Amino acid sequence: MVDGRTYDYVIEQGGDFEHNAGVYTASGSTITRGGTAIASKISGTAGTALINMNGTAIVYFPFFNRLFTTLVPACGKLTYSSTTLLKFLPFDGDLIRINGVVYSIPVAGIAGLANTSVFVNGTGGSNLAANTTYYVYAFSNSGVVTADFRTDGNGHIMSDAAGNSGTEVRCSTGTTRDNTRTLIGLIRTVGSALFSDTAAARLVRSWLNDNGKLTSNKYTVDQTGSNAAAPPTEELDTEIRNQIVLWAGESWFLNWTGTIACSTFDDQHTGISVDGAATLISVANNVDPAASLRSTGSASCVATPAEGFHYATIKGSVDTGVGTWYGGGGYRENILNGVSYRN
Repeated sequence: MVDGRTYDYVIEQGGDFEHNAGVYTASGSTITRGGTAIASKISGTAGTALINMNGTAIVYFPFFNRLFTTLVPACGKLTYSSTTLLKFLPFDGDLIRINGVVYSIPVAGIAGLANTSVFVNGTGGSNLAANTTYYVYAFSNSGVVTADFRTDGNGHIMSDAAGNSGTEVRCSTGTTRDNTRTLIGLIRTVGSALFSDTAAARLVRSWLNDNGKLTSNKYTVDQTGSNAAAPPTEELDTEIRNQIVLWAGESWFLNWTGTIACSTFDDQHTGISVDGAATLISVANNVDPAASLRSTGSASCVATPAEGFHYATIKGSVDTGVGTWYGGGGYRENILNGVSYRN
């Protein structure tokens, strides 16, 4: 049941009954009765009077079983608002379950999603650090749903606690569940501890209602390389990097295309690398038809790295001479695109 919500209830006491609506309070598990019943029958008299309970009354919720099917919440979405503010807003509903209690997600979003004066690892009034990956959890801060950015613990795990089973929660160590923290997202800050959600840096992800992200970046100036390694080992420039935070099991489809040329009549190699790994996921080997004659190349692949922050980039080499990977100037620039998909 949701704290602060109104529910229909029925009181039976001996031969009397009262059908009414009241506000549920999670602390103490109480219902505040309305001043006039929807319908009642007391000492044989039908009306709207309230029962004077004597300690033998039975209270139950006749529609709760039907309502409960909607109270296993998969509602809300963590989104980017600005470089200094995130939001966790209602999405496909406005309910979130924390430690077995269902709370409403405010229309304006939950508290504590700025990059300063927030909860970090459970400590309030803290500031986020630059270039750091955080899990984002929601917790009840004296009844107010509030965010907690965490770098500690062992990631997240599904709760198996009565009343909270199925909720994704913080894992404090090993498989120990912290049911006070419900997972809502995964983010990474950039320089100056700012948030980012651009095509080149998809660094805000929601646990719920987030099926994937598109990434894209390109060279804006020509890049050259003369490393003779095949497959290539040299990152041509960091400018083209696609950055993203991924959930476990998420697939990242990557594609490179662009105009290239080699100063000699020889092979030119272009590869897609994730996190700068020496082992390339995909390599395109282009044979230039003549020295310095421009051609187009392409390569694609699927990466499934571990949960967390990752980047994809381009590495290039030529067998001899100098290779050029164009960044404009009237030619098709080299572009690296990606799309992530959660299975």
